[in-house]
Amino acid sequence: MQIPRAVLIHSATYSHYTGTDRSGEKTYGAEQTLQFVRFEVSKQNALTALGDQKNDRYTMFYDCENSLPAGITFSAGDKVTYGSEALEVRTANLYSAFNAHHWEIQLVGSSDAS
Repeated sequence: MQIPRAVLIHSATYSHYTGTDRSGEKTYGAEQTLQFVRFEVSKQNALTALGDQKNDRYTMFYDCENSLPAGITFSAGDKVTYGSEALEVRTANLYSAFNAHHWEIQLVGSSDAS
């Protein structure tokens, strides 16, 4: 059973990470508008060289049947803009039983992603 469209109340823009340019800046593909997704605030700990650091992060849910556009494949480094907040994909997990069901994407502020 898919995630009901009634709970997929958010939208965002998405760009696939393509690499870095000569000056070391991250580069991205064309922006796409994501519709019928869901964002939830999640607080998780990230272990860094400086010790245990708390990062406010979002989990974005993308349903393989009800979210648009269909067929998006998420990966670490991709960019998502939610409202005015620029976010970076830290992890992207596809959940499926017999076929693709939904993605759970962990997002962090793009300045916190390194």
